[in-house]
Amino acid sequence: MSILLPVETLLELDLSHSDWLVDIPFQVLSCLSLTRLNISGCPLRDGVIPGDLSCFRELLILEANDCTVSRIDERISTLPRLQHFSLQDNYFQEIPPHLVRLAASLRILDLRGNPYVDPQYSPSFAVPIPYDCSSTSLNSKQSRFGLRKMKSTNTLKDVQMIEPSTSVPKWYKVSAVDVANASAWPVGPLPVAMEESRASTRTSSTSGISTTTVATSVYERELDLEETTRTMMSKLRDIYEINQGKVLSDPVSEIRPPEKQEDPPFQEDAVRAKRIIQEIIETEQTYVQQLEELAEIYIEPVNLPFYPLPSERKIVFSHILTLLRFHRNYFFPALEWAYSNTHITVAINKAFEEHVVFMKMYASYVDNFDSAMEIVIKWNTTCHKYLKMKIKHEKHSQIDLSAYLLLPIQRIPRYRLLLADLSRCSKSAVNSYQLISSLANEMNDRKRDSEGRKRFIEIQEMLGTNTIILPARRYIREGWLLFRRKTEISGRGAEENVGKWIFTVLCSDILLLCTSKQPYNPNNSRSGNMTLQIFHVFDITKISGTSDWYADDRFRIVCWDKSEVWHFEGKNAPEWVKGVNQR
Repeated sequence: MSILLPVETLLELDLSHSDWLVDIPFQVLSCLSLTRLNISGCPLRDGVIPGDLSCFRELLILEANDCTVSRIDERISTLPRLQHFSLQDNYFQEIPPHLVRLAASLRILDLRGNPYVDPQYSPSFAVPIPYDCSSTSLNSKQSRFGLRKMKSTNTLKDVQMIEPSTSVPKWYKVSAVDVANASAWPVGPLPVAMEESRASTRTSSTSGISTTTVATSVYERELDLEETTRTMMSKLRDIYEINQGKVLSDPVSEIRPPEKQEDPPFQEDAVRAKRIIQEIIETEQTYVQQLEELAEIYIEPVNLPFYPLPSERKIVFSHILTLLRFHRNYFFPALEWAYSNTHITVAINKAFEEHVVFMKMYASYVDNFDSAMEIVIKWNTTCHKYLKMKIKHEKHSQIDLSAYLLLPIQRIPRYRLLLADLSRCSKSAVNSYQLISSLANEMNDRKRDSEGRKRFIEIQEMLGTNTIILPARRYIREGWLLFRRKTEISGRGAEENVGKWIFTVLCSDILLLCTSKQPYNPNNSRSGNMTLQIFHVFDITKISGTSDWYADDRFRIVCWDKSEVWHFEGKNAPEWVKGVNQR
């Protein structure tokens, strides 16, 4: 070997069944370009997959079958490109948790033919290893440790022990073609072209059956192994994070980061800035005129028999006259003065800075808007003559009263859009843009809080309790989530409501899980008039939300105080994670 190695360009090396290979020779470790290494059947020292193999940074496939090993050096978890790790017919009683670091690249972790220790008798939580027979008879190791069966749910409860020296159980089906050709097919996945070529040209020497059947069987087996690997990695992640007391970063997203939409670059442009400022002033003038129309047409002290009640009119037209006086007498003149100034952008910025504090009155208008619209809808029936008469007014420029009332709601967002464009071509407008953006966000938050308080009342009625609404509690979001499974370190995990749709309410201090006898309707994300029952309540300060590494529509809740990890599936999973992690 010292004569042949090292070979700097060597890509594949097969050292299987080398009785002399106890430690990895330095000549082998010098082959840094290896993409596939087979050390199956080698009596490795101390029953450990050596960490020296971590030097192969290009390694894609590592086969260490039947090496009488029961441990893996943690340095193996640093291999950045490992896709296929085969450890068949060894003595692993549990899966090393540090292998979760390979989740970014690992597609197949093959642990068939290894013993299984029930976590009840294990010093640490063990993930069950599904067993997959490759022949119709039991070898010595299978007779010693027994066969295991795992259902598709992959829960600890589904592990079934088979007594030694028994025949292959009926639940495992293997064809004669698979047995005859098992040794002729590689363990790793075949390229599509190679697989199609072999499938079309080869036939079984023993049965004469086309190997298209074999290729399909191998392909399906690969898919099963990949799914099993993802399940094992997910469970390893649960165990690793709870033991370490911290959430792992998402290696999959780090390999494939999402595309970010960058803001347009800044470019000083005085001509474009002046054009945007002119648009600000023109839209402001139009806005003042429309408020004047609203005041002149609808707000008047005359009371006719078919007019709305004064109390209702006070709610509908609340703050309209105040907003009109502010814009007509103060803000619009300030914008006109700024437009005539030599340093026009600086003057516009100053006008917004001086008047933005008075624009906070829009928050009160926003809070009152829903109540005002409810009354207007009522007027369409009770005061339709009044509304019809007002629409015929010669100065009426909007579709109806609702359109007029919507104008103040749209004004602050319009300021933000125009100032955003202005800040990209003039640095003098950056501060005014930030002030208006902050005001818009504050208004949106107040709007959400108002809607949340109303929704709390509805949810509390469906629960039949009065303990949901608290002064400091804020409503964040709600929705139906599929409860997939729970990993519980201290036991076998609860089976209650697993696989069912749970109505979930996220608040500022709790995450509320509710069940309902009514069936889940995917077309209706909100619960209607139904009876809810509290299933579980999380303290938001004692949990963390994390995304699933393999599915965008799934996420996890790590419950630190109870050493549990709950898995859910549903729409807008990233938004749920973001909401849970907001403190």
